[in-house]
Amino acid sequence: MANEPAYDAEAFRRFEQEGWADVAETYAATFGQVTGQAIGPLLDAVQAAPGSRLLDIACGAGALTAAAAGRGAEAVGVDFVPNMLALAARLHPGIDFRPGDAEALTFGGGSFDAVVCCFGILHFPRPGQAIAEAFRVLTSGGRYALTAWCPGGPENARGLVEAAVRAHGTLDVDLPEGPPVSRFGSAEACREVFEEAGFAEFETQELPIVYRLARAEELIDNLIKGTARNRGLLVRQAPQQLARIREAVVEHAAPFAVAGGFEIPNPALLAMGRKP
Repeated sequence: MANEPAYDAEAFRRFEQEGWADVAETYAATFGQVTGQAIGPLLDAVQAAPGSRLLDIACGAGALTAAAAGRGAEAVGVDFVPNMLALAARLHPGIDFRPGDAEALTFGGGSFDAVVCCFGILHFPRPGQAIAEAFRVLTSGGRYALTAWCPGGPENARGLVEAAVRAHGTLDVDLPEGPPVSRFGSAEACREVFEEAGFAEFETQELPIVYRLARAEELIDNLIKGTARNRGLLVRQAPQQLARIREAVVEHAAPFAVAGGFEIPNPALLAMGRKP
């Protein structure tokens, strides 16, 4: 695929699998509460409805797959992390969860009316190939939708953490290189890859996702307990660096205080295309 960056894709894949396996048991109660806010908009975007065949790629703990089944869709969730699939099956018995590689799906062409990917695109070594696979398994007229985080800034949670790490920690840690985290945070970048894969009727919308926290310190805790790349970055900081990062996040989260805690915006982009 055009514009795919050059790095050791297999090293990145191993890192992602191991990282998500490490947080499988804590993801749903931490970062899953944040990503879960995109479930309804994603299902609306692909017009999930009774009888529609829907594939949830990178299903994780299975909340989106289960929500699609709750709408009457014939839903299948796939993930490349066995621990996550075991958790999904335990949390949502009776739902169809299977091992699967987003870049090499085992389903035949035209198998689904809808395909969704809730923030998984950030964790695939070759995201363009994953989007092309989604296109392949869709029937004509089928819809594909993904979500990705918007760029960080002083007004959102991602920006608060990035600024704290730059000021008090280091980005020079031993992590395998992967796709840029912000690559799919703009409509222009998404449009390019969607159209290259063959999608038409491209649309985007910004989702007003919010971290709701009892204490500002929980922002760092949630990233450590519920993510792969952010966890990898944070746990590789020296103890004194991590302590200062926490202090900085708490200080700069003050404007987002509300009754009973904090509400820190962390907007995401939803991109949707239809297979002609």
